[in-house]
Amino acid sequence: MTDASNYPGRNDMAANVHPTSGELGIAARDPERAAAILDHIHNCVACRVRLARISRDLGFEPPDNDSLQRVLAASSPLPDGLGELIRAERDGDPQPGEVWRVGRDEALLVWTRRVFDDGIADVVPLVLDIELADDESVLVGADATPLATKLAAMVALRTHIDLGAFINRIGDLDLHKEVNEVMTAVREGRRPSGVPVGPPIEDDSDRRIEYRQALRDFLSELTPDAWAEITSAEVQLAGERQFAEKSPSRLDGATELLIERVDGVQCRTVDEYSSALNDGASARAVLKVSCLDTAVLIVMIEGGPYETSEIVEACKKMIQHENDVEAVAVTIPGMNWLTSLFTSSSLRQAIGLPHGADIGPQAVFEGHHLVDTLAKHFDGATTVWDLTEQLVDRKDGWDLRRVVSAHAEAAIEAVREQGRRAHQAAKKAAWQAVPAGLAEQVARFVDAVVNNHPADEALDELGLEEDLR
Repeated sequence: MTDASNYPGRNDMAANVHPTSGELGIAARDPERAAAILDHIHNCVACRVRLARISRDLGFEPPDNDSLQRVLAASSPLPDGLGELIRAERDGDPQPGEVWRVGRDEALLVWTRRVFDDGIADVVPLVLDIELADDESVLVGADATPLATKLAAMVALRTHIDLGAFINRIGDLDLHKEVNEVMTAVREGRRPSGVPVGPPIEDDSDRRIEYRQALRDFLSELTPDAWAEITSAEVQLAGERQFAEKSPSRLDGATELLIERVDGVQCRTVDEYSSALNDGASARAVLKVSCLDTAVLIVMIEGGPYETSEIVEACKKMIQHENDVEAVAVTIPGMNWLTSLFTSSSLRQAIGLPHGADIGPQAVFEGHHLVDTLAKHFDGATTVWDLTEQLVDRKDGWDLRRVVSAHAEAAIEAVREQGRRAHQAAKKAAWQAVPAGLAEQVARFVDAVVNNHPADEALDELGLEEDLR
């Protein structure tokens, strides 16, 4: 694992160059070794949330100013004189239009939008601190709430939770019209009409982003899948016994090694999906390995080698049952756990560079042990919420060429840095010899694609054939 204190470029880290999960793990365990990273985290809401997640997964006590603790402090306590509402026993199941307390170790207020027959409820979180409200949050006056205090209904965080997460009923609140208007306004890209809402988030340093993510983390533990997974120690022990019966003991050892190498990684069993291959071999899904928002399905081959085409078809069927995975690791126990890793995109047809020929599905990593393959994949993975939650400042207009060139420069520097770390002389020389001007070539290529130039002309802009000669 990289020592964050010696990580090149970290002393002048730009706001858009984020630490890896491994570096954040070092910062969580040993802050004195990660001064530069902590400076970055101080100014980066996204990385601050990621550090809080990793610290919690590693079992470290969160700091006093942990965002989730501040949200709970702002959102959970009820006004004085309403203690009997907190102590009340649960009486029946929630109904649409009711306010309830939900949670496991801590509690949060929610407004119940819908209740489904399969034991799931559609809810909108409520917070007492109305300063957390944005333009997707309904402001509710004190006279309309069962608590006689102002509330903010954060429609942007509407989610589904298990009915088992509901603690007790607080009262009734009719927000159907207001919530539906906010949802409609978001879909149509306009500001809600006739509904009091908070000010919009216009800056990626706005601390309401951090509160949003902390609330998402809180609610994610109450979703049907999460609730079923950790609802009791008995369920967890039963799952471990089931896994022990299904999987060879050496796979248990592999997961232990992976947990030691990758901070915050989690392993859980999956329903057993099997697919017959040629010559009596078979593929069996045995485990899901996740780290933050990235999940990989482990598929074990039994009975011999396999053809790429047939394992690809088997993997496509298996990920239909586990649709949150973004990669599949196909491993062979009898061959020293040699593993091929396919991302969801690499299971499909693609256009190869530099010639633009059609190529079939192929592994992105292969020939390494299962643990090494997963460690490499998780170290370079980007979490989903990093991509969806990042805000872009477009006050000065949008220059696609400039943005692409900047990203390309960052990628080139990352390749050169890996070359500087390499031990093999040939690899060190090749990875540091990235052609000059490649970032601008990439920018021209993307610009040509966006402007619908023919594929061969766009590929010519890359100039890869000249570089290869």
